Amino acid sequence: NKGGLLIWKTEFEQDKGKANCCLKCLCLCGMFCEKNTFNPSVDYDSITMTRQYLVKDICQVMYDTSRQSGFCVPKCLQMCCCTERYDGRLRVYFGHFDFSIPDNFMGIWAVSTKWYESYIKTTFMESFAESFIASAFALFDSDMDFVEIVSMKEDESLLDLEHQKSDEVYAGLAAVHNELSNIISDYRKPIWNMPPKEEAAGLVQPEEKPQMDWGDMHAITETSMSLPTNYCPKADNEDLIGCLPNMYIMTCMDYIKSFLTVGLYYCFVVHKKQQYRSGFMLTTNRLVEITVASSADCIKETFSCFFPIKKNMKVVSYYPNQVTSGTIARRGFTLEVKLSTDCGALAFNIEKVPKADIDILMGASESRLAAALTFCKALMYSTSRPEGLINVENKYRGELSNIERNLLPLYPTERVAARYFGRVYDPYSCWSAKCVNMYHGIFDCLNCGIKPTFNDGMILLTDSSMFTIHQHTNKPWDLLCCFQGMYKIHDFDVFWTSVDKFQGAEVKTTLKGHETPYSRMFYKTWLGDNCCPQFYSQACLTCMVKGDGETVIGTKVNVTSFTDCVRDTDQVKAFRSDVASVRVGKMLSEAPTQAAPFATVVSVGAPKAPPPPPAPVYVQPSVQQQPVYADVEIADGMC
Repeated sequence: NKGGLLIWKTEFEQDKGKANCCLKCLCLCGMFCEKNTFNPSVDYDSITMTRQYLVKDICQVMYDTSRQSGFCVPKCLQMCCCTERYDGRLRVYFGHFDFSIPDNFMGIWAVSTKWYESYIKTTFMESFAESFIASAFALFDSDMDFVEIVSMKEDESLLDLEHQKSDEVYAGLAAVHNELSNIISDYRKPIWNMPPKEEAAGLVQPEEKPQMDWGDMHAITETSMSLPTNYCPKADNEDLIGCLPNMYIMTCMDYIKSFLTVGLYYCFVVHKKQQYRSGFMLTTNRLVEITVASSADCIKETFSCFFPIKKNMKVVSYYPNQVTSGTIARRGFTLEVKLSTDCGALAFNIEKVPKADIDILMGASESRLAAALTFCKALMYSTSRPEGLINVENKYRGELSNIERNLLPLYPTERVAARYFGRVYDPYSCWSAKCVNMYHGIFDCLNCGIKPTFNDGMILLTDSSMFTIHQHTNKPWDLLCCFQGMYKIHDFDVFWTSVDKFQGAEVKTTLKGHETPYSRMFYKTWLGDNCCPQFYSQACLTCMVKGDGETVIGTKVNVTSFTDCVRDTDQVKAFRSDVASVRVGKMLSEAPTQAAPFATVVSVGAPKAPPPPPAPVYVQPSVQQQPVYADVEIADGMC
């Protein structure tokens, strides 16, 4: 009742020796003794372990059960019957998640924080050689600190004597798992906030079924998910946010192959993929993965008496104390999600999402892509990213694009204080990036918008968050109804974190000039800007974020120009000024007591002429008295 967790574990092994003739004689003599001194020799080993933990140290609870059905061959074949086999275990991890290599990557797996930070540098800073390769061996770590309860049955001679039936094992472990969930929710603070009403309306809600059969494959379908409350109930002090089913969905090629092979391709390929189903459920206290799997196929289901069928049901609950940052990446038909926590990083993929960006731009709420993005955005509403963390002015909330509005989890009253947008075209064929960025309109017309592809980068700083968006896309012309669906490319990477992790911004510009008499003559004219530019300017804007420990990770956005020096553009100047306002607001929110006596910021973001400062008042210091200074108002832009 005080949040403690006591564990007792004992192992005992005994071997009885054989009695020889001499011992038998001595045993006869020892029959008249009070003690059986001359009994046969016995060897035994005993190990007893006790541990003490706190409930707040629990980071992962895994309920894993499996069963292989018994089968009976007809008596005419004169073969015996085989009874069922089962295996059940309840495992509790402390300190950090299970970093072992998963059997299947359709669910959630844990990676080290070092690998996660290297992934951020690789994706958003393009430093593959120096960061990602160096931490390749840190992806999975075999070091684990866990305890578990195991119950199994291999055959009639090796089984759990207290639970000789599989139903008893599943119900007993489920009761312990449910009690652990209630205890953890009583002694842990919520990790996720409830999303706004508009976001919550697009989330898939699970259907609670109190008496669902163990391993029922109908618990997870393509569009819905059921919550077996007898195996994984909602805890008393937690609220259910939403869920997302994740199973293999047939594509057009699957339907064609199944039709051409008269159903054989479906029986041996598609049906096997659909027999492994996973679903994700998010509450205010934990992230839950529910997995049901079966080895049954068309032949085994028809001739079940000859072929045993193995089923598996697993429920894994992740209990981080803090979610600091995360990413959402889209690669073709797959969404890749990663979360950074104090217990390690979590990663999972969402398969078979639509490839085109029509659903994102139109904000459709019924598509699979919209449901997946809504669930990913719900993961970003963590308690480490509260609303209104610092006091800044709302400058750019009305200027956000459709991509930003549909990808970023903004609170209804969240204020966007700084925003930057940059675009760089990719090299095309034998043409360099400089040539393509200069004449991208010509290449776009020659290829109907399919080529060249370009990279858009956006940085947003709000009163509670910092976001970075990288998207690799193109704009194919809408010539036919299926033209965009065939040639549209829309891959993106989104990084988010709390604004209190923001460390600062860096603006790095390069200027390469090649002046000729013609470039000087036609400078700042249409002919000079499009035929003989005087210079080539490029800027790289980097935002530094505090990582794990003393490490600092960054995200960057590039932009090019042939007409002006990028550093002198109004957008870069405004971004630098807005970042300074965010830093001031962050300083005041972190140390208001220390900052208030020295400066009072008035109308942040709106420059105002400072009034003449009053004459400072000095008091003669003494041993018991400290010097006192008058307050001075500092306007925006002044240090």
